[in-house]
Amino acid sequence: MERTGSIIPLLAQADLFKGLDGPHLATCAAAFHETSFSKGETLFVRGDVGSRLYLIAEGRVRLAIVTDEGRELSFRHATSGDLVGEIAALDGGPRSADALALSAAHAALMRWR
Repeated sequence: MERTGSIIPLLAQADLFKGLDGPHLATCAAAFHETSFSKGETLFVRGDVGSRLYLIAEGRVRLAIVTDEGRELSFRHATSGDLVGEIAALDGGPRSADALALSAAHAALMRWR
């Protein structure tokens, strides 16, 4: 994944950023840093502080919760162009779900706080 050049088209298709014009997308893209995850690696768990927003470039990430009875319920598979972790990152609350790489995954992440 090339620095900002490949991040801009991904941002342009993400719901949170798609209304921005080129210069604003480039400014946002500059705040992201490349990262990768191995298959089975955890991005975050429910209850973690939401200080990172992930933009998936390649691979598949599962978002799930575990019920009080211990049953795991997957509710989304994030793929290229999807944002992960945006709820806690934006509202400052704890993570509402677990995120696990189902395959090797490349992403761009934005940190704050």
